[in-house]
Amino acid sequence: MIDSIFLSSAGLSSHEMMVLMRQWRAILAGLVISPFLAACPPPKPACDELCQRQQSTQAEIEQLEAEHQERRRELDEQTEQARLEYERQKLRLAEAQREREQTEAAALAHVNEARAKIGLPPISHWSNDQGGLEPDGALLIFGGRDHKTFLGCLCDEIEPDSVANSTGQFGPNGVGLESIWSKYGDYGSSYSDYSACNQFANHPPVVVSKDGRFYGYLTINRYKDKAITVEAVLDWLEKKVCNP
Repeated sequence: MIDSIFLSSAGLSSHEMMVLMRQWRAILAGLVISPFLAACPPPKPACDELCQRQQSTQAEIEQLEAEHQERRRELDEQTEQARLEYERQKLRLAEAQREREQTEAAALAHVNEARAKIGLPPISHWSNDQGGLEPDGALLIFGGRDHKTFLGCLCDEIEPDSVANSTGQFGPNGVGLESIWSKYGDYGSSYSDYSACNQFANHPPVVVSKDGRFYGYLTINRYKDKAITVEAVLDWLEKKVCNP
């Protein structure tokens, strides 16, 4: 291009030559600068107020999402810990149940051994069910040399077998001799060795629970070994049963 310019400049005046030179310099300047201008991207416009609000809102959304993920992670950890604790509780309860069953089985064998000694039949299981032959929670009285004679129960007076039931067989108005209230029977006389009202009796009635647990001898003989010593029971026995 330069050679063609110089060749074409032959026969030009000095003024025309200067104009031509200026044009040539402008062409050369454009060839050098234009690649740099093409490589530079246009400047970004400044962010206005709406743009700033959008950016702030987006930042808040991202922060809330991060906090939500963190809370979800913590909740998952707590849920897993609660599940593990529940499983541990189940294992502990199962172990406690096994220990209880073993303890009850051993106690049942011991009770049946004690029942056999006082002439009572064995029981097959522990029960607190209502409606059985014996009032629930009652203390039973047995008399005689081998303590095989049922003499009623120390229980609520509405129970038919209660020694406090005034219309019952074993109550104060009962007509049978198998009662601690009978002054002419073996169990309420002042002279019978099997009586609760003989202060020298050697074989007074026994008091046991419905599962066969021995509570002691029902007697006013305060020197009898393993006699019931509850003052309220003795006061009732001495003042109401034996000396009405």
